Amino acid sequence: MKLLYLDQHHWVALLRSADRRTAELAERLQGLVDSGEVVVVLTSGHYLETWHRAKWGSRSALAALMRDVSRLTTLAPIQVVARHEIERALVGGPPVTVTEILGTGVNHAFASATGRFRLVERAWTHECQEEGPAIQEVPGYFVEFQAEHPEAWEWLNLAGPPAADFPLPGFDDSQFEIRPEHRRGDEFVEHERELLDRLSAHGLSARLRDALVLSDIVELLDEINAGCIRARVNPDRLRGGPAMRGFHAALPSRDLLVDLRSLRLQDRNLPLEQHDRTDLLGLAVALVYCDVVVTERRWAHFARRARTYERYGTEVRSRLDDLLPALTRPRESSG
Repeated sequence: MKLLYLDQHHWVALLRSADRRTAELAERLQGLVDSGEVVVVLTSGHYLETWHRAKWGSRSALAALMRDVSRLTTLAPIQVVARHEIERALVGGPPVTVTEILGTGVNHAFASATGRFRLVERAWTHECQEEGPAIQEVPGYFVEFQAEHPEAWEWLNLAGPPAADFPLPGFDDSQFEIRPEHRRGDEFVEHERELLDRLSAHGLSARLRDALVLSDIVELLDEINAGCIRARVNPDRLRGGPAMRGFHAALPSRDLLVDLRSLRLQDRNLPLEQHDRTDLLGLAVALVYCDVVVTERRWAHFARRARTYERYGTEVRSRLDDLLPALTRPRESSG
């Protein structure tokens, strides 16, 4: 069995099947899925990006293709993967296996009982640009809807409502945003640019990767401390630059995320964009744990520069025409 990740662009290309070759590819891919030779995965990013298609006919057709081909097999989000990797790194355990991060459905993709919806006491709006505290207790209407209509729940989260807008019957839309990833993407771009500007101002541009590792460690600090408590490990062993860098290098998805962030920031041909955040978070997991990844040419180039095949045995492609040879070739062990 091989695990396949297709980015949104290539899902759309499969949907169109405008030429005979693409139509044949879609048919053969479905055959490999039906025979159990290939499993196609979705990530939280696929759910987020599918809602961006304004026309219901196009959006529902794309969602139906993704549902039928993937059978709603999903990868855990990067924060859950990082938790597994941190625990293994702290105790020197075996690498995290793909079966530990594979699951089914939107709740698994977002590691949330409310799927793609993040509930807060007050949603961010342009009029009030401050999000309220997170709601910890799942509202009854979410529980009831999922229990009584599981297929409709999955369809809603992937395809969205026909009008691509709220309110939805029975849902309190004052407590969640339709597309919060846009705002988070803008915040991410601002953070990355500020980091790059600070390094440049102090003549430290060559230390970009070290700065990104430090930034990532800070972001993971609560999870690292919790992991130390669970594993009964003294966190003092991680003090100091060499120890910290060595520990971070033992977290495959986060280490690759830093590589991809670094390469993306150094790309002078195209400024950083808000949707890069979603791409980065999905690819950092897929490029480590999937066998074949088909993504945009730019990301495929960065993945090759990060030596993902040598490190993880992952074949990276940027064209659908190259997909079948990669899927049918026996996998070699990674270096």
